Amino acid sequence: MKAWPEAPVAARLRSERLSKANEIVKGLAAEFGYEYIDVNEGLADKDGRLRAELTVDGIHMWPERYEIVFENMRRYLTERQI
Repeated sequence: MKAWPEAPVAARLRSERLSKANEIVKGLAAEFGYEYIDVNEGLADKDGRLRAELTVDGIHMWPERYEIVFENMRRYLTERQI
């Protein structure tokens, strides 16, 4: 699959914006008495970018890789017996 030429720039912006957005959501959850669930746990590399083996182009994940997100949600639901 040929990569989109702008993918590296878009991937960097995604990483920066996702982190900021998650921090805002985490703050809102705390402010209103909700628990924040980090469904993105395990998706990023040490530089905060989507791990290479999970992604097509640094932005979009391979469909089967969404299993990590599902497992993060499942763990939360199972622990709380929801």
